[in-house]
Amino acid sequence: MRPRAPLVLIGLCVLVAPIGLVLGRWSVATTPASILPPTTVPRSEAHGFASAKPSLAEPGDLSNVTIENLGQVEFDLAFELLSSAPKDALIAWAKRLETLPVTPRRTAAIGVFFKTLAQIDTKTAVDLALSMERADPRWVAIGAVGVAAPLANLTEVARMYTAINETKVPLVGELIERWSMIDPEATAQFLAGYSGKVTNDEIARFLGNWAALDPVAAMQWLQETDASRHCPRVFADFYAGWVLKDRTAALEDLAAHGADKTFKKAIETVSETLFTDSPDGARSFVLMLPTIAAQKAAIEQIAGHVTGRYLGNDYLHLETEDVAKWLFSLPDNLWHEEIGYIIDRWAGYDPSAVDTWLNQVPPQTKDRLLAEQCRAFNWNVPAAGLKAGLQIRDRELREETLRGIFEGKVKELQEELLRKAELSGEQAAELERILKKL
Repeated sequence: MRPRAPLVLIGLCVLVAPIGLVLGRWSVATTPASILPPTTVPRSEAHGFASAKPSLAEPGDLSNVTIENLGQVEFDLAFELLSSAPKDALIAWAKRLETLPVTPRRTAAIGVFFKTLAQIDTKTAVDLALSMERADPRWVAIGAVGVAAPLANLTEVARMYTAINETKVPLVGELIERWSMIDPEATAQFLAGYSGKVTNDEIARFLGNWAALDPVAAMQWLQETDASRHCPRVFADFYAGWVLKDRTAALEDLAAHGADKTFKKAIETVSETLFTDSPDGARSFVLMLPTIAAQKAAIEQIAGHVTGRYLGNDYLHLETEDVAKWLFSLPDNLWHEEIGYIIDRWAGYDPSAVDTWLNQVPPQTKDRLLAEQCRAFNWNVPAAGLKAGLQIRDRELREETLRGIFEGKVKELQEELLRKAELSGEQAAELERILKKL
């Protein structure tokens, strides 16, 4: 029979080890060897904290809590610890965090401490953030409170930024954007008494939110504010918000200002918003605009999402076919500068759909569309564009269009273009005939 003493000892070790692990995470032992190392805690250990929750209800000596490791634990554990701690413990912890060496561990701990405390007691979080004397941890704390404070407590965040009174660096963008979503009037009152730096981009987001709730009050504020705020970005967000509240009034007012270049960005922003909601609504708005320049600004903004103008920043992801057909529904003088690029892009991935669509329009109009596609050909992939030019039925227009492509180019470039086009024998012979007259 095996002796019982070793078994009992092993059993005690198995029982005590997890308890020691849990307690060690929240308390500092009397010997340096037992202090938790500043390493990332594995997730499996973090879940082990769940067994420590009952002990937090009776925290005992909170001065021994290892607050330095707060950035490594689950949110619910941090929330329980901070919500159960008296104010003097919170003050002591904030001071300890401030005096830590400059490491990612310190930044994480300060961030979690103030984000969590801001949700529990925003006023205390603000007071502690402002009480920090060292610049780096102070700014980490201020930023954490600013993003985490509940909407109902944003007056405390406003108090914090007013006390800071930073005039060189904009700090209040997050505050005024969040606050203006629920109480734009209070946000406006804050801005009236705030002497710190506020950018026009931040004012734009504020006015956009206000206009979506009360465009009349937002417009009055804009009219009465400093003229430096009357910039394209501010007007763009203002009208974008107004459209959400009262589309008809917003579009009529914007169209009335359409000749003013300051409103160009607003026209562009509203146009693409309208198109994603209703292409017919976007068409009606374009036709409302008082000048060709304003109309083209709206059209180019929409067309740019399928012509590659925005490259990787195409945030609407419009269908090329939809934009091509929408453009074609506008008067001829508005689509001729844009539609060629769009048709060529469309033909690059669905040539049969382009052929079907072109065969449905009158022959003379089809020739114009083919000429526009040819002129807008892609030098790297010229086949679709050059073949479109060769399909033009009107001989004079066909020759004029294709000569315009090759005219002025050295022989080497002409030959390169022809190689890339991969024309059939008949197509190559026709193009050769045309180019002999250059």
